Amino acid sequence: VQQFPEFKYGSVNVSEGSIWLANSTIKNGKNHGIVITNDSRLGYFANNTITGHEREPLSINHLAVNQLDGMSSNFSGNNENYIRIIDAVATGQLDIKKCNVPYLVEEGMRIGDWDDITIYPGVELIFEPEARLVIRGEGTFQALGTPGSEIQFMGKEDALGYWEGISINSSSQ
Repeated sequence: VQQFPEFKYGSVNVSEGSIWLANSTIKNGKNHGIVITNDSRLGYFANNTITGHEREPLSINHLAVNQLDGMSSNFSGNNENYIRIIDAVATGQLDIKKCNVPYLVEEGMRIGDWDDITIYPGVELIFEPEARLVIRGEGTFQALGTPGSEIQFMGKEDALGYWEGISINSSSQ
């Protein structure tokens, strides 16, 4: 039996393969609602509710972030209302859609070496200490908010220098 560290334990744990979840409710669990680690994926995700958990409703890698259905699912009503992004160093495409709770980029995390990062209007990205986004190589970064649906980048605490920032070192134009 595989043991999950407390911070990566959830009502549903996926460390290999994929999970397809639609029109479902996951409620009142210990720790996180869903944890997706390693190279695991959300194969399909639509119209779900994850509520009543001691930690975040989702603690997931960037592959799973790409599959979230935006405002169609409900992630509120947990003790920590964030979608935790847990990759240590992630690569490839990252599409961050607006959900009804902010995203939390975990402490010490470096999201880097991306092909492309697209952040959609209304997204809130909250960073723990020493967390940052890094775009390198041929990667592109698009964060195009709209009036009334701005994109927000901020530290989890309102303190000067709390998070590291966004670093773009790319030859793309």
